[in-house]
Amino acid sequence: MPAFDILEENYAIDSDPEFVSQNSSRILTFKKHLKWLEQEMKLDKQSDQILDIGSAGGAFLEAARQLNISAVGLEINPWLVNWGISNYKINLKVGNIEGILANTDKYKAISLWDVLEHLPNPQASLKIITSKIEKKGFLILSLPNTDSVSFKLMRWSWPMHLDVHLLYFNSISIEKLLEKYNYQLVSKKTNRQTLSFGYILTRVLKQLKVINPNKKVTELLLNGWPSKLKITYSIGQTIFLFQDKK
Repeated sequence: MPAFDILEENYAIDSDPEFVSQNSSRILTFKKHLKWLEQEMKLDKQSDQILDIGSAGGAFLEAARQLNISAVGLEINPWLVNWGISNYKINLKVGNIEGILANTDKYKAISLWDVLEHLPNPQASLKIITSKIEKKGFLILSLPNTDSVSFKLMRWSWPMHLDVHLLYFNSISIEKLLEKYNYQLVSKKTNRQTLSFGYILTRVLKQLKVINPNKKVTELLLNGWPSKLKITYSIGQTIFLFQDKK
């Protein structure tokens, strides 16, 4: 298993214009999820704040801003942070999980959207994260779920089998892990995302090593008619909402 500093360095060096090209669709997806989470957590928009860890280009933070929900974010990739700040009026900073120990702030909720499976030591990370959540506060996790129908159908062809995913969870294993920190599952739902057909197809073809990132077909898929066709789909990711029991 790679050391965390090496893993973090690899995540922090790349620009990813293809990824942020889908942010308008991601914002719509996050707004739907946030409306559900707002009800489940009974958020007080005047006082409650969410910390989002692994914010990428800031789509979650912008969705929260549009819904008048207070949210701040951390992202280890400076290019993505600069892109998010340049395009949205959001509170997004370069930082990692260990960095939140440096301040005394606590949050109504902390969210990790498809982040936990990338961490080499999730238990150490969760110890830090849960220490920064208010009493009776919430932890929001989106994870590839091996209980999902897509995993059971595709098995080793499952698109979520990626080199950068170090761990996989199902509903039982993630609940058992969070029990160690005195958190209970409050609710869960399938994470259905909306992205362009061209972007989805580009990612699939790259994973299958069918195309090279510099090929003209990539430009066609990302900028031609396939980019205008929006698809809402799920490939087995689940959103888990946990609450502190103390």
